[in-house]
Amino acid sequence: MSVHPSPLSSVISQFDWDSLHTMQGVASSIPDRLCRLIFSTSEAEAKHWYFMLESHIVVSEGVFEAALPALHVMVAALQKCHLSLYAKGYVFELIYQIVNGCADIDSVRRGRAAVADECRAFVRHNLQTLVAVNEETNDELLRLIVDRVNNW
Repeated sequence: MSVHPSPLSSVISQFDWDSLHTMQGVASSIPDRLCRLIFSTSEAEAKHWYFMLESHIVVSEGVFEAALPALHVMVAALQKCHLSLYAKGYVFELIYQIVNGCADIDSVRRGRAAVADECRAFVRHNLQTLVAVNEETNDELLRLIVDRVNNW
């Protein structure tokens, strides 16, 4: 795992990423991928890291247990870091994909059947942050996120 930017290191270090699971196995690479998305400066870079995350923590609406800590990191980044418009757009998209999903069968088997509900509850608790940092280009995604977490 690489060194993480200081505004996010305290949040990242709260979780035992090696004990969390994704579609591809353990979540040890997720913090680095999150930081690469968060600090992306081009659309191509942000899109690449979005797909590198999306294909691990939420796949075909199946939410894996690493999604909840990933949400903690993304919300902290939105609060503490200056994200490019590209990075912010893909962070909002990833948040939407997570709150729109259900627990993946692997998460259910591991005793984490409520992981998707926990993700929605976390985002619902942090809606003010999402609203405060929203860019006009994310209005529709924000509306969908708010609708999903308030009407699940």
